[in-house]
Amino acid sequence: FLCAGVLNADDRYVIGLSVHDRSGLRAAALNRMERDVAEIFAAAGVSIQWSICGGAWPDTCSTSAAAVQLHLRLLAGSSSLPAPAVGDRLGIAFVDGDGGGVYATIYCGTVEEEAAQGGVHVQQLLAAVAAHEIGHLLLGNRSHSPVGIMRPRWDRNDLAAISRTWLRFTPRQIEQIRDRLRARAR
Repeated sequence: FLCAGVLNADDRYVIGLSVHDRSGLRAAALNRMERDVAEIFAAAGVSIQWSICGGAWPDTCSTSAAAVQLHLRLLAGSSSLPAPAVGDRLGIAFVDGDGGGVYATIYCGTVEEEAAQGGVHVQQLLAAVAAHEIGHLLLGNRSHSPVGIMRPRWDRNDLAAISRTWLRFTPRQIEQIRDRLRARAR
């Protein structure tokens, strides 16, 4: 069945994602990130309708017809926020008091540094960070878990899992994402 434009014909939940690239990321890296993020969300039963934009933030880019629209900004530098751990410096999701949001930022400079130190391809780490921050937009700030893509800090084992594209949302998070998508589409 179709639920207010939230499900597509394959019974997958659909979100629209506008990517605003201000990092100068190469097209191949952006395509790899898109593919890996789509794979992570497909495992959760969610399809993404992508809009790859220039650096404009956010209103000069066409969006998809999906009921839920999110925006991801890629910046070239590093976060200027003090952070005690890797996960706090790679990106940020701007979440409102109701636990949802539409804007997230990834600091590609920091992602590149951490990828080099952790022995993982930049595109793979970038995709994991993007999925994590989109996860916050859908699940809220207090959605970290001890396992999976929503861990607050990734260690060497997590980076190895990222290099194999094994990090995913937990079954409970998948259920919550679907519930939140249904609620947002109303």
